[in-house]
Amino acid sequence: MIQLFESVEDHHKAISALAPLEVRSAIRRRQSNGDISSAAADQAFAVLSGERRRLVEHPITSQVLDEASDLIDRQNLRALDALQLATALVAAQAFDAEDDVHFVVSDQKLMTAAIAEGLRGWDPSDEALP
Repeated sequence: MIQLFESVEDHHKAISALAPLEVRSAIRRRQSNGDISSAAADQAFAVLSGERRRLVEHPITSQVLDEASDLIDRQNLRALDALQLATALVAAQAFDAEDDVHFVVSDQKLMTAAIAEGLRGWDPSDEALP
């Protein structure tokens, strides 16, 4: 993931306003399950806070909500997954047509939906960039 972040200009790194909340939830779940220590969780939150300042945060707008609703119908996604993907699709419209938009996701169903919607999916647990 570091490779991807280092290879892309900061103004081309976008996240949904929902993403930090989902990441916080995932970190706390891993901590609660004993997968990571409290210190590791705190370190992850510090990194998240620093990286978040370098990203363009896209709000959940009426356009995103409409797109998410359509995605639920087309791709049979959960609401929060549909919001994440909808935000990426709306944000991608703001980039140049030549820009290569990567949707970073570990969930395979959401990855499949992103690819079906025309984005390049990338699972950060994979070694190489797509």
